[in-house]
Amino acid sequence: MAGRAKAVFIVDGAYIRSGVDFLSGEVFCFRLLKYVQRVLRVENEQTFFFDGCPFKWFSKVTRGLAPRAALDKRDAFHQFLRSKRVTVHLCDYKRQSITGDTEGGELCSGWVQRGADCAIAMKMLETAYESSPIFRRRSCAESGHEPIKTIVLLAGDSDFSEAVDKCLTLKLKVAIVGFSKSIAASLKNKSGDVTIIYLDKEPHASKWSSLPIPPPVAPKPLPVTIPCPPPGPQLPIDLTDSPDVSSNRHQSGSKRDKDKDGNDGSRQDGRESGGGKGSVSSDDDQPIKRPRKTRWGPKAKTSWGDRWD
Repeated sequence: MAGRAKAVFIVDGAYIRSGVDFLSGEVFCFRLLKYVQRVLRVENEQTFFFDGCPFKWFSKVTRGLAPRAALDKRDAFHQFLRSKRVTVHLCDYKRQSITGDTEGGELCSGWVQRGADCAIAMKMLETAYESSPIFRRRSCAESGHEPIKTIVLLAGDSDFSEAVDKCLTLKLKVAIVGFSKSIAASLKNKSGDVTIIYLDKEPHASKWSSLPIPPPVAPKPLPVTIPCPPPGPQLPIDLTDSPDVSSNRHQSGSKRDKDKDGNDGSRQDGRESGGGKGSVSSDDDQPIKRPRKTRWGPKAKTSWGDRWD
């Protein structure tokens, strides 16, 4: 898609779900978004999806009476969008009283998303101010990054009329995608650079719903790890048959025997020689050296720190 202008898709999840039967993540991403992208000849830079929290819907709106499969389906839908780089914003629910179509104009109470319309309008204005050539920063202009030139709004509420006017004032193009019976008249009658695509009218109705959906990609198999066998019992090493060890043992044993014999002989010779002249006496025959007595005091005291005689 080189050379195409960049666009940001802002989606009201409750509005799209009310107009498309059996909406799934594959239908939304591979059919609806792809078709609008081809018709407008734009490159989808980022998609923002605003919807109610499935767990809040299950606990507040249905009070836990809905089947668990419905909750899992909504949650799986959001998880699929996240896997396709779609930014999902989840909103809470609130009870709102509306005027019914009866003759008396009775008030009816229903559940609506809290803050979803305000968040969508704020995202439109934020994108417009960041990408407008009027308020664009010089650093962004000099960086060569191509700005957003088109805002694609998948909603039909009249609350977005002023936000659309502000985007047009900031020199951005606006495309409104929805259904002919649910788009407000204030959005249909917009003058200026506004494109409207009716998903339930020809030539769009039969084209976007018939786009092929690619088969799901099989997950990559995990690497098979072969467990290592447990270590076996460690047997004692017998070194008696080793020639090096046996020779070392023999040499050390003979050396000890020789030293023992030599010490016994020298001691015996010393004892036999006695204390005669010219004979070598052993350590036992040497006189015991006694410490010298001090030279002061009435009584002689032994000074163990003095030198030996």
